[in-house]
Amino acid sequence: MPKINIRPLLTSDLTAVKDIYNHYIKHTHINFETNPYSDDYMQEWFQQFDHSGRHHAYVAVQGEQILGFALSQKFRPKPAYSTSIEVTFYLTEAAAGKGLGKKLGHHLLNNLKEQDINRAYAAIALPNDASIGLHKSLGFEQAALLSEVGRKFDKFYDVAYLEYKFS
Repeated sequence: MPKINIRPLLTSDLTAVKDIYNHYIKHTHINFETNPYSDDYMQEWFQQFDHSGRHHAYVAVQGEQILGFALSQKFRPKPAYSTSIEVTFYLTEAAAGKGLGKKLGHHLLNNLKEQDINRAYAAIALPNDASIGLHKSLGFEQAALLSEVGRKFDKFYDVAYLEYKFS
C-alpha cells in the first residue's frame, strides 16, 4: 500500500476536494449546504488559504488520490473574532475509520500552533459520533449545543460546537 502524504492544498486538487464536499452535500446532513459546489465556487473558496497565517488547507494523498482534507478558516467575519478559527475535516468514504482524520487533524493543529490563534471551533451536525470522537481525540471539548438549528432533507438537526484551546 502506498504511503499517505499530507501536503498543502493546491489548485490542481480542487476537483477532488469539490467531489468529496459534494458527496456530503448531496447524501448527508453533515454539511448544511444544499446545492453542490461548482468549479467557480471552489476557485474563489481557495483564495482564503495563505499557509502563512491562520488559514491553512491540507490534503491527504495516497499515490495520486486525495483521501481527505483538513482546513482552518475564519470563524466569524467581525475583526474581534480574528484569533478564533473554524476547522473542518473531510474524508472519502473509503478512507473513513482508519485514523486518517486524526493524522490530518494533528497536522493542521501543529502547523497552526505558532500563529496568533486563541481558539479553534468545529461545528458538527448531529448525530455524528465519528466526528465528535475525532475532535475529542484531538483535544476539543464541547462548548455549545444549538438545537434544531439547521434543516436538511426535511429534518431539523442539532449542531455541537467543539472548542480547542491553543493557549
